[in-house]
Amino acid sequence: MPTDVAAYNASPSGAWTGEMRTWHKLTLGLIGPETSELAVPNPFTDYRLDVAFQHKGGGASMMSVPGYYAADGNAANTHASSGKVWLVHFAPPLDGVWTWTASFTTGMNVAQDGGGSSAGFFDQASGSITVLKTNKS
Repeated sequence: MPTDVAAYNASPSGAWTGEMRTWHKLTLGLIGPETSELAVPNPFTDYRLDVAFQHKGGGASMMSVPGYYAADGNAANTHASSGKVWLVHFAPPLDGVWTWTASFTTGMNVAQDGGGSSAGFFDQASGSITVLKTNKS
């Protein structure tokens, strides 16, 4: 069966999908709790994923990018309604080294209201990526 959208990479410490270039869509995939669309706690309302990105050169202020529950990371093709993949999309505006730190919290309606407490798993996971200038005209 042909696929329309490639599956996203994911790991407990973070895996990247995409071309590491400025303004290209990069996706950070993280492995979190096994859950489903109808689970309690609800993965869409009772968990919150934010990733803070900071450019090492100081040319950009810190950016906080929200993430989301993505079932098996390939639901566009598999139609999965359960899994343990969480994704964050980032389009870096500057080339160079970027550091990132994930915040993964849980609590009643934490996605909308904030607050909550650590959800464990990849909460406070961090790393860095090196981004090249775009090769597009």
